[in-house]
Amino acid sequence: MWSLCITPCDPQGNRLRITPDCKLTFMLLSCILMLSTDPTMDPLLQAFGRYVGRMAGSEPSIDPRPTAGLPMFLRQRFGLYVVRFGQNESTGLVLRDPDDFSPAAFEKQVRQCPASVQDSYVLIAEQLPGYVRNRLVERRIPFVVPDVQLHWPDLGIAARTRGGRKSSSVGEHLSPATQAAVMAALARRVQDGLAARDMAKFLGYTQMTMTRVFDELEGVGLAKTARHGHERRLHFSCQGQQLWHAAHPRLRNPVRKTLRFHAEDISTADLFLAGESALAKMSMLVAPAQPVYAVGPKGWSMIRTTAPEVIPVEETGTCLLQIWAYNPAIAGREGQVDPFSLALNLAGIEDERVAMALEEMMEKILW
Repeated sequence: MWSLCITPCDPQGNRLRITPDCKLTFMLLSCILMLSTDPTMDPLLQAFGRYVGRMAGSEPSIDPRPTAGLPMFLRQRFGLYVVRFGQNESTGLVLRDPDDFSPAAFEKQVRQCPASVQDSYVLIAEQLPGYVRNRLVERRIPFVVPDVQLHWPDLGIAARTRGGRKSSSVGEHLSPATQAAVMAALARRVQDGLAARDMAKFLGYTQMTMTRVFDELEGVGLAKTARHGHERRLHFSCQGQQLWHAAHPRLRNPVRKTLRFHAEDISTADLFLAGESALAKMSMLVAPAQPVYAVGPKGWSMIRTTAPEVIPVEETGTCLLQIWAYNPAIAGREGQVDPFSLALNLAGIEDERVAMALEEMMEKILW
C-alpha cells in the first residue's frame, strides 16, 4: 500500500493555507489514488497470488513496479508489478489483451528490456489457449494462468490443473477473439465458409489471430476447416440455436470491467447500448436511469487517451461504460450489443425482472 502526502503551493512554490474543507478533499484524493494503485484490488492478481500460493506453499507479495526507463511497448501491453518470493524478486508482466499475443514476438520484446526485467520475469494472463501455453513451455518462458497452468522454471515450479492441457477440455473458455467469431456467426454477420483473411478483415483482427481462432474452434469441435486452393476456410459444425447451446459452456461474460463517467466526457454517440439499457430495448424492461454503454479494447484505448474522470457515485448526467474483451460492434446492430453477449453479461444478476426480460429477449430471436 502506498501513502500520499500533498502540500499545495502557488506557482512560485509558496505553501498555501489549507482550510478544513481542503484537508478533507486531499484526504479523499489520497484514498482514491491508493486504491487505484493497490494490486490487491485487481481480481487477476488476486487469483494469481492464490494459485501460486497453493502450488508453492506460500503466496508472493505483489507491488506496482516503477516504469521509468522501460520501453513504451512494455508499458502499453502489460501491467508491471514486482513479485517477491522471499529473497527472489521478479517482474510480473500482466498481459492486457491476449488476442494478438505471440510467444515468439514476446520473447523478442523481452530481449529489448533492461537486464532487471530479462533476468527474472513472469508472464501473467487471465487466459491463453492451450497451444500458446505449449509454445511458452517449449521456449522456457515463465508464465501463470491462474487455476489453469503455472510454468516458472527459475523457481522450480510447474503445475497444470486437470483438464488444462487441451483447449477442448470441458469448462475451458474460448479466447475473446474466438468468442467474437462465434457471436458474429450467431448474429449472422459472417457467412459460413469464409477464408481466414476475409474473416480477419471483418472482425478487425490480424490474420495470425484468425488462424489461432480457426485452430481453437476446430479443437473444441465447434467448426471444421478445409483448404480451398491456398486458402483455409471455416465451416461451423452447426448453426443458430444448436451453435448457441454447443458453444455456451465455453463462453464467458464479455465485460472485463465497468466504470462510471459523465456522458459528455466520453462521446457516447458512437457507443453501443449495453446492460439493462440494451435489454430494455429488446424487452418490456424499464430502462435504467443511468444508461449503460459498451466499448471494445481499441475503443477503450482511444477513450483513455482523453483521460476522462471516473465518477465514484451516480450523479446527474453520468453513465456506465462496460469495457469488453472484444468489439461489441462485431455482432451488435442498430446501436445495441447483440443479444447473445448481453445474455452472457446479465445471466448472473439475481433480479427477477432482469431474468424475465432475458427470457423474453431470447424467445424473440429468429433462429
